[in-house]
Amino acid sequence: MKTLGRLVLLVVALGLVFALTLYEQPIWVQRQHTHLGLFLHRVQSNYVMTPEGRVHYYEAESRIPGGGTPLVLIHGLADQSESFAPMLERLKKRGFHVYAPDLLGYGRSPKRLLTGRAGAVRCGLYSVAGVAEDGYCGVVDGWWNCVEAGA
Repeated sequence: MKTLGRLVLLVVALGLVFALTLYEQPIWVQRQHTHLGLFLHRVQSNYVMTPEGRVHYYEAESRIPGGGTPLVLIHGLADQSESFAPMLERLKKRGFHVYAPDLLGYGRSPKRLLTGRAGAVRCGLYSVAGVAEDGYCGVVDGWWNCVEAGA
């Protein structure tokens, strides 16, 4: 009976710690949940050096021989590549080799620059995977970054 009481006390204490953490740091908890999901779906977190700085990107490689069709998902301003986490696994299963970079100054990519951000991402991903211009997909204001990358 003592063991059961201690177990219940431990479960209640852990629940309180989790609730307090969720209350105090909700964004941190959400990010940890996203990182765990990406890890469980075997999405890799990588960096590539570009002429303008180090760029972080997530890579979800298709299991198709040859790696699948390359597709780059470019986020909009004031966003990050983690916003594509729910789509990465689905696109990977459909035969795409998906790259989701953090533009310079956003997400895990340091050094904010006012110009050249998509160009740096493009050059870096060309060197990693030879991604073609027609393999870009931008959302919200990420479409402008795609226009810059194609220029």
